[in-house]
Amino acid sequence: MKSSRREFLGAAAGLALAGSTKPEKIHAANAGTNQIVNIYDNIVYEAGDAIPDWGFSAYITYNGKTILFDAGTYPEIFKHNTTVFGVDLVAVDTVILSHNHMDHKGGLDYFLDAYEDYTLYLPNEWNIGGPFPTIFKKDGTYARGYSYRHRNTQYVIEHTEISNGIHIIATESPIIGTSWGYPPHEEKPLFMGLPELSLALENGTGQVILIS
Repeated sequence: MKSSRREFLGAAAGLALAGSTKPEKIHAANAGTNQIVNIYDNIVYEAGDAIPDWGFSAYITYNGKTILFDAGTYPEIFKHNTTVFGVDLVAVDTVILSHNHMDHKGGLDYFLDAYEDYTLYLPNEWNIGGPFPTIFKKDGTYARGYSYRHRNTQYVIEHTEISNGIHIIATESPIIGTSWGYPPHEEKPLFMGLPELSLALENGTGQVILIS
C-alpha cells in the first residue's frame, strides 16, 4: 500500500486516486472517484492549511457510498480541515464511529448538529447509548450517550455488510478499554472491554482495504 500525508492509495482494493497529494487539489482532482482522504491527524508534514492535531478522521467515497469514519478530537478543527480539503459533508450518507474515545468522536459534536441525512453506525457501547453490560443490569436498559443517537442510529454487534463490498467488522477486547478500578488500587479490577468497529472495503476479487 502506498500512502501520503492526506491520501491513501489502495491499489489492492482497486481504489482509484488522482496523482496530486496537494490538499487544495484533492476535491477537484478526485471528485466522483473511489478515495480515502485523511482529514484529521497529528502529522505536520504536507499539512498545508490544515491544522494537525491528535485524533483521526477519514472521508471515504467507495462504490457509490460516502463515508465519514471517525471525526477527530475537536469540532472546530474537524470543521476547519474539512473546508481545507474541500470534502463535501452534505454528501455523507454513512457515519461510523470506531470506538468511544474522544480523539475519534469529538468532531461528531459539529457534524451531528449540522447534518441529518445519514445512517450512524455506533459500537455497541453502553457509554454512548447502547445497553448496559449484563454485569451491571440484565434488563437491557439503555444508558448514557443520547447525543449520538438519531433516527438512523444503529448499534453494530456483529459483522455487517452495509453495501456491496463495504463491511463493518465488530470486535471487543475483553481487557483493554473501560476499567472499573485499576490495579494496584483494586485487587480484582472489573475489565469491561471496549467495543470497536473497523471498516473493510473489498473489490470483488478478495482483495481488501482495512481501516481500523
